[in-house]
Parts: sequence; C-alpha cells; structure tokens
Amino acid sequence: MPRRCYLALLKMIDTDERQMVQLMVTRGMAPLCVDVNRSDDTYFTLGVNDSLKQNLSPLVTALLSGRLAIAQYLVNNWFLTPVDVVGSPLLRELRNDLETIFMAATLSFIDEHLSQPMSLAKLSFVAVSAALGEPAGREERVRNTPLPAILQDKLLFPHEIASMEMSFEDEPSVDWHNMSEQDGYGLEEIFNLV
Repeated sequence: MPRRCYLALLKMIDTDERQMVQLMVTRGMAPLCVDVNRSDDTYFTLGVNDSLKQNLSPLVTALLSGRLAIAQYLVNNWFLTPVDVVGSPLLRELRNDLETIFMAATLSFIDEHLSQPMSLAKLSFVAVSAALGEPAGREERVRNTPLPAILQDKLLFPHEIASMEMSFEDEPSVDWHNMSEQDGYGLEEIFNLV
C-alpha cells in the first residue's frame, strides 16, 4: 500500500472518521508507524515532537487528537505497533507532552493502558505483526508462516474483536495546526521544540 494511504489513515483518525478507520483496518491496512519527516505532506509536522514524528502510529495519532473511541478500537483489536506497547519510551514521552495541555480524558486512557502489563500473547502478536511489514505482499508472508490459521487470519485484521463505538463523545481535541502563542501555550513550549 502506498505511503499516502498510511498518511490518509492518520488524517482520518485525526478528523474522527470512525467508519473509514474501521474500513481501512478490516480491509488490509497493517499497523505501521510513519516517519512524517520524510513526507511532503505538512499536515502532521505541527504539534508533534521529533521522536514521535519519526514513529507516528495510528494509536499515537488517536491519542494526540483526543480520539479515544478510535484509540480504544485500535487497542481492543490489537492494531498496535512496537511504539504502542506498554513500557515504550515514546508512549511515556507522549503522556508527558499531553500532560502539559491538560487532556484529562486522554491522560486517563494512557494511564490505564500503561498500568496494565501486556500479555505475552499480545506482545508477541505486535512483534510478529511488525516483522511482517506493510500490506504489499503481507498476506502471502502471513500465509507462509508456521502459525495456526486462526493467528494468520488475525494478523490480516479482517475481523474485529471489538467494534468501533460510534456514539462515544471524545475529549475536545486540540487544533495542533492552528495553535499559537495567543492560546496561552505555543508548540515550542508544549513539545520542547526550542
């Protein structure tokens, strides 16, 4: 799948397009991190510190934009990357960054996510999924693994463990793209970009 498809998924998460996110997840999108520094698209260049810019995952995007229904959907369906696992320094860094702008509901979600050690099965699944890489040829690579068919199917994400909560009210999101010093906090201050 072209890089622009991953950027499109991240934009859909940011703009709370829940049905489209659900569709992309169940139709072959793989959980990958995008290095937005290598992108011509400037959509994600504001409001994201350098280490997160190099590893922007679907879950991190949902948390940055306060899209907790999407974040919960991704966690429940194991649509995670190594950046998203409990103990990841980037996840802790994200939590610290969000604390400066008082996104209480998002912080609670992260704290709940970080407070529970991930099962060995889930950690292994994330590692295998990351090793299988992007969608181009992914199904063939999955089918060539010695894993049981049920795990092979899960690695392709055609079925959901939990569906998307469509009526959930997300936390009011921060407009990272139009934030300025007049708002009481600038991007440099929030993400220590100075």
